[in-house]
Amino acid sequence: MTALWKCKPGRSRLCAASFLSVTLVISALVASTLACNLMPAMPTATTVPTETATATVTKEPLGERDRASSLSMGTLSPTPEAVGTAPPAAPTAQPTTPPSSPEPSLVPVSPSAPPPEATPGVTPSTPVGPLVTLEVSLPALRGDRVTGAVFWGNEPLAGVRVLLKEEGNYYTTAVLAETTTGPKGEFVIEDPPAGDYRVYALGPSPEYWDWLGHSVSIPVGGSDDVGIMYLAKRMVLLEPADGATVATTTPTLRWQSFPGTDYYEVAIFDDTTLAEVLRDTTTGTSLTTTPLTPGVRYQWSVDAYNADGIGIAYYSAWRFTVAP
Repeated sequence: MTALWKCKPGRSRLCAASFLSVTLVISALVASTLACNLMPAMPTATTVPTETATATVTKEPLGERDRASSLSMGTLSPTPEAVGTAPPAAPTAQPTTPPSSPEPSLVPVSPSAPPPEATPGVTPSTPVGPLVTLEVSLPALRGDRVTGAVFWGNEPLAGVRVLLKEEGNYYTTAVLAETTTGPKGEFVIEDPPAGDYRVYALGPSPEYWDWLGHSVSIPVGGSDDVGIMYLAKRMVLLEPADGATVATTTPTLRWQSFPGTDYYEVAIFDDTTLAEVLRDTTTGTSLTTTPLTPGVRYQWSVDAYNADGIGIAYYSAWRFTVAP
């Protein structure tokens, strides 16, 4: 050091002071350098921005020491936020070295709701409400149409009511469809339900019997034609009177003549067994029976037919008993 520093004569005191100042500065620099080399290296911090949490928030795992440090600095709240959209968290400094032990992911839940149960292998999704059972009424199967006509003898009947009903008792079954006959006695029932039913033609006046039924089978999307339905008028029976007791086993049955009749058909049945006992035809207005059984009750009826063999009138049935 003295070799580099030379003082001029007469300035030795000033020169000595300058030399001392320079020496102190150099010593301070050397001490600072040695101190820096002896200090431990500080870890490099990397700033990682966090994302906005929704229903499930997952963070990088923290070691026990790093977790405690983060909690003390306020970067990780010990109380989770409510379920929903959480406010963005402040950036957290993460160490570059691997964590000592992994921590489970944190799932924020509402303080008022119980924590969700974890199901192995199932990814959490939006909650589903209670199941609802819906009752759906399917439309009834329909046919296309039912057609036919209503006549008395050879004459078409216009304005006759025609009903479609369920099979069964005429007086108790409901009307499913209704129409009336046209000028030629024709009728059409549009869009009927598919299935087996009965079509009824109603007598247009008291001289006719109340109704005449005909079975129909209506296919889905199809049609059924019942043909011609022949209404009949009422005949008048004379003897034996209804409920009478006859003294002979061969009684004679009598009735009123009916206009337009070509022949009559007479039928006798056992009133108890409904077994047919006699069936015969005649062009007159009376018929004597074959021998009947004493003590048995019988019922009888007469049908009138025109020249084409079409029934135009009848009466059914009166009853009589053969005396023992």
